[in-house]
Amino acid sequence: MAEAINPPEYYFSSIDFNPTFYANNLSLEDQALLNARYVQFPVAQNVPITFTATVRGLTAFLTENSTIIATTQWVQNFFNYVKTIANTWSGLQTFTLGMLTNTINPTTPSGTLIIGNAAANTNVEVASSASRNVILHLGDGDDNTINAGIHIGNGTTSANNVRILDGAGSTGTIFLGSETSTISLGCPLTPNYATVYSATGTGAGKIGQVIDATIPATVTYTPGVPKTLYTLSSLPIGVWIISGSCGRGGTGTYTIIGFSTTTNSLTTGCFSQDVMVTGSNNAVNTMAYPLVNTIVQDIYLIGQSDAVGSNQFLSASGYFRAVRIA
Repeated sequence: MAEAINPPEYYFSSIDFNPTFYANNLSLEDQALLNARYVQFPVAQNVPITFTATVRGLTAFLTENSTIIATTQWVQNFFNYVKTIANTWSGLQTFTLGMLTNTINPTTPSGTLIIGNAAANTNVEVASSASRNVILHLGDGDDNTINAGIHIGNGTTSANNVRILDGAGSTGTIFLGSETSTISLGCPLTPNYATVYSATGTGAGKIGQVIDATIPATVTYTPGVPKTLYTLSSLPIGVWIISGSCGRGGTGTYTIIGFSTTTNSLTTGCFSQDVMVTGSNNAVNTMAYPLVNTIVQDIYLIGQSDAVGSNQFLSASGYFRAVRIA
């Protein structure tokens, strides 16, 4: 048997192995020796090898980009590094179990963030968890430009129903606009609350609020002298429809009623009045006026008549009422 040999450098390389050159240039004995000690030990090099012991290697730098085999340590280091840097993924990412994050933004500062437009039947829920007790902010910002806007159900020829705080048993206050903003309505308002039709209206500060003056006893008067008949005490700020009526007994040529901010006056503070010409008894004069009330103040219904006789009175069959319209 031939002595152990050191194969020439051109037979083997740390990178490449040429089996054809190896078979054509070595004797069978040399090939058998090399197979037993190197090439086919413990299995042939073209056969998958299973390592029975742990194979360890040096961990390369994160920036390594070659055919060097990555160790488990390199893989861990790589993914920890990926999690710490900003990444732009070019492929679709699907998270089947959800995603937890504090911030979602478009990829560019002026870009558009699109959520839930995959299909017409896609449900999009934002902050819909039960018993939510924190504030949901939508489009908040200081000093927004005049072109900024928030669109809800605003697609072309949209037929969406937009519902806000109308679930069964829902409570809360819906605030629209501020003192310096404008609300533009392109559709009629349809009240859907029963109390708007009740005698007391909807309550203080709400559209439809009704305030009635106390109906006094019959008021006697001096012919030709204004007399306060009813008082709406401390009428709140707002836009109101003021309406009132005054009955009159006795025989005369006229009856005047007026709405005034000054008691017993149809001149100072009077902002509306009406004259009824009649000579019969028990005549009733009525009037209505839209009032923009800018301060809390008393509003009076003033009556005056020249009627004389045993039935000389005002305010029988009368009323004085304010209904809030804004």
